[in-house]
Amino acid sequence: MSKCGRHCCICRRFNPLRLQVHHIKLESKGGSGDPDNLIPICITCHMDIHTDAPFVRRFSDDELKQCRERVFTLVAEGKLVGHDESHTFNPAFERDPDMPNLIPEAVKMLVDLARGQGMMLDPKGFDCRGTVHDREYATNMHAFKQLRDANLIEWNGGDAYVVTLLGYNAADGFLALGTTKNAPTTK
Repeated sequence: MSKCGRHCCICRRFNPLRLQVHHIKLESKGGSGDPDNLIPICITCHMDIHTDAPFVRRFSDDELKQCRERVFTLVAEGKLVGHDESHTFNPAFERDPDMPNLIPEAVKMLVDLARGQGMMLDPKGFDCRGTVHDREYATNMHAFKQLRDANLIEWNGGDAYVVTLLGYNAADGFLALGTTKNAPTTK
């Protein structure tokens, strides 16, 4: 708990009293109580991990370990600090050098995709359909290109772009840092 600074290692939210320890490889499947097999996560993320829902991409054991190690590193470097509801993030911590530099529309688009609240059928299809203004369309296309060029999304070989592991990690980082609060909504 101290290594993660009481942050959930998946959503990165500061949740001092609502954290639980999840066994990456479940005990029922031979997992141990060794620290390498444990990850501190909030109750919400813990429920999500154990919920069997169709069409949901699950974390692999390696992905969970990467999430855990990244949070441990951010806390050790002082880039992820505890806060209460009235706290606003220190701008010095807000820009993690590992986070891609995206326009707000790209951040919003990525977070929506990572949360399963949008689907990118093709570069012109996602959040650009129904756009009346050319400027809005151009902004959405620029956002799409930023996500693609930063390898945060990739073509699935069929009919859609999907979020990559790097994209999920970036979306988690943007959510944890609160950088999506003022991001514009995509249409």
